[in-house]
Amino acid sequence: MQLKDLFRWQTTASQPVVVDDMTLTLQSRIVSLHMPAGGFDWSRPTAVLVGRNGQGVPLPIIDTTRLLQVGLFGLSLVITFTLVRLVPFTQRKKKVS
Repeated sequence: MQLKDLFRWQTTASQPVVVDDMTLTLQSRIVSLHMPAGGFDWSRPTAVLVGRNGQGVPLPIIDTTRLLQVGLFGLSLVITFTLVRLVPFTQRKKKVS
């Protein structure tokens, strides 16, 4: 079994929806992991394609919650590594009397 059979990353588009003279199409990114015993699919919206008069303009969807989560995770790593570097190794060891 090859890696491309197990792991897939693709961008898909929904069925277009017509509102007045505009056509709206949702674009999503799908990450799939398929194994013989089961699998996992994760999908998130990435953009809305707004079409008018035969021309389409993609409007990106910015997931601020995900950006904040990644930022907080990075900040926690920086704080952890800074504290580990500041506290001398001899103070971290507990002395047994």
